Amino acid sequence: MVGPPDLIGWPAFEMSSTVIRLYNSLSQRCFSDCVVTFYRKTLGKREAECVKACVRKYLLLTTASAARFAELADSSSSAAAASDD
Repeated sequence: MVGPPDLIGWPAFEMSSTVIRLYNSLSQRCFSDCVVTFYRKTLGKREAECVKACVRKYLLLTTASAARFAELADSSSSAAAASDD
């Protein structure tokens, strides 16, 4: 039986969990939006282009959101450090 991750490994476990959720969400969203025909084993040209555009938008949004959260966290920690002095 596998127990819960130890405290040292917890951040890595959470990060991998988050990455898996992001991947699953991205896959589901782009598949639902772009794949409309099921008569072939491969994607059609339009479907493939749609999936690429969908993934690109999603990753750009995720990157921009992460950068903004990092800025906010940095400014919050700077403000907290300044108030401690």
